[in-house]
Amino acid sequence: MKNKRLIICITLMLVLSSVGLTTANVNDTIYVDDDGTADYTSIQAAIDAAEEGDVIVVYNGMYYENIIIDKQLTLNGESKTDTIIIGAENSPVIEIHADHVTISGFTIQNNENRSDGINIYSCYNTIEGNIIQNNDNYGILLRGLYKSGSFLVRPPSHNVIKGNIIRNNSEKGISIWGGDVFLPRFRNIGITLDARNNSIVNNVIEGSRHGVYLAKATRETLIDHNEFTDNNISVAPMYSRYNIITRNNFLSSDPFFQSGINYWNNNYWGEPLDEPKRIMGRIGYFGIIPWINYDEHPAQEPFNIGGE
Repeated sequence: MKNKRLIICITLMLVLSSVGLTTANVNDTIYVDDDGTADYTSIQAAIDAAEEGDVIVVYNGMYYENIIIDKQLTLNGESKTDTIIIGAENSPVIEIHADHVTISGFTIQNNENRSDGINIYSCYNTIEGNIIQNNDNYGILLRGLYKSGSFLVRPPSHNVIKGNIIRNNSEKGISIWGGDVFLPRFRNIGITLDARNNSIVNNVIEGSRHGVYLAKATRETLIDHNEFTDNNISVAPMYSRYNIITRNNFLSSDPFFQSGINYWNNNYWGEPLDEPKRIMGRIGYFGIIPWINYDEHPAQEPFNIGGE
């Protein structure tokens, strides 16, 4: 009997200990409101106070600040139309330096000279359900090379950009740079880093010089189920290959590419087509050789793509 009681006591102690450990590891939720009624009035102050994995909820309001995220966090706005972050400096509104960051439910804008909406220097992030507009340079820039002291940070990969409205950004709506760096000590030698396996899905992209720009060593980017309207060039794969561009609506501008093989399929080109769509581009040094890709199976009607 004593042995049975001892076993029960030890079991209860282990259970209680396990519950205590689990409770200690539960992530916190931090609240931000510009009217002073929450934990913080500043988003950056909440980020600085947060622990890895915390959730930051931002209530509707106008937040004049530039934000740097250097830890794994979820940043949720109350409403993408009424939770507005306006860059207060001539720099990106949001910089992401940590992996596994989620940002959703904001309007993000900065019309200062040559400023961006979001810069991403890391991997496995999700940018979902935002309005990214009126930035004087890029809406979203995934930077393939970032130098931190004497270290080269790896290029961004496995990032997901989905369900956003990206509009009226002066340069590019979304730009992905594979990245390379020149080493002056070795005149003809550089380091090339690939930005791979990023996804751009279910966005409305309009009013930019380039809707999506794929530069340098960018590869294997999925551009699926987006709507391109009123961009000078809708999609520009520049020196990038093996990207998949499918089920998009190209409503007012064709793509242009200066690269080799990219895979185009089942896109809607502004009207029903009864033959493959030719997509004109150039290859070779300085892009002087004409080159053609084809969408072999163009869609016959526009896709229903997310928006407001």
